[in-house]
Amino acid sequence: MRLYLRILAVAGCALFLETSFAGGMALNDRDCAEILKQWAADPASVPQSLVDGCREKLTAESLDIKPAAGIPRDPCADPAAAKSIHCWGPWANLAPAGGGTVAPIVLAKDDPDLRPDEFSTQPPGEPVTPALGSCTPGAACGFATLGPGLEAQPDDTSGSNVVPFDMDPGVDHYVVDPGGNREVVSNDNLQRANIPGPPRYEGITGDVESKLFVTRGAPAADGSYDRASGIWRHGSLTNQTQTNTRSGVFAWGIASTMDTIDGLNAGNVTATFSGRMTGYTDTLADITVNFGSQPAWTGSWQNPAYAFAAGGPVQGVDLVSDPGQFSANVNSGFVQGVLLGTANNPSVAHTVDVILDSGGNALTVRDVGLLPQVP
Repeated sequence: MRLYLRILAVAGCALFLETSFAGGMALNDRDCAEILKQWAADPASVPQSLVDGCREKLTAESLDIKPAAGIPRDPCADPAAAKSIHCWGPWANLAPAGGGTVAPIVLAKDDPDLRPDEFSTQPPGEPVTPALGSCTPGAACGFATLGPGLEAQPDDTSGSNVVPFDMDPGVDHYVVDPGGNREVVSNDNLQRANIPGPPRYEGITGDVESKLFVTRGAPAADGSYDRASGIWRHGSLTNQTQTNTRSGVFAWGIASTMDTIDGLNAGNVTATFSGRMTGYTDTLADITVNFGSQPAWTGSWQNPAYAFAAGGPVQGVDLVSDPGQFSANVNSGFVQGVLLGTANNPSVAHTVDVILDSGGNALTVRDVGLLPQVP
């Protein structure tokens, strides 16, 4: 019987003595407990054969052992896997021990940071709640940024927010954050100004002026819109301070009917939508919707200063982000959208509100966009 002794360095220059007998002498529970604890502190310091042998004797759950920070652990590898929500069916492609056929994970081309989280935290079958509330099929719905002053920027972290947005199709009035604690109600006498350039609507009541500039979207013959995006402003004419004025950008439209959505699902249609964001036009957004029995969407946003990706389910007419499908550089936030128009002329109005890890610094991105379908 040969005796092998290996002295392994551990954190803080402590030493751990690993004893292995080639003759097959079994390690006792105490030995295995020490080996697994050492593995938990530094996985690279313990041979995998010892770890595998001891894990057959002692479960990580009973010892309350977890891998060291930063070392991902497949939750389906533990003997207690049956108790883990991460080992249910929807994670078969991420954790093969959960069962099912292994499917490849497609990474964003040429960008290693645009990759899905290793394990999703969304329980299977659990609906994802739209952050700004659901849109009603066939009804008007939209999103806007809301910030202080006349020139509020979409990602102004000093006071900007993303909120619901609604307006009259004839652009008689609009409401930012309807019913919310930041609600801004425009004057109800907006009229189109007879000036060159993008359509501009203005209305003055006393000292308060409301404006709306439509930068994307064309009015019908009667002057009404079924989708539009642009800039809104509301506030005092004589005291244009950050307290007395508000502004932002918006993306809005008439949501598709459920008959339209049901037809797209029945046909297993795949539709791609692409265009520039409304606030920061140097950001290109691409969203692909895969209709079917379990409709879902994926999207990416490319800017000279950043890039990120997201995805999630389609619930009715709502596109909702699943936290488990964000690219790794998204620290927190959400993406939400709504399907607009008919099957022959669809669009997507959406908003992003995310905090990115940008070179070790936090970068807040808030914007909206109206995206036409790519032919």
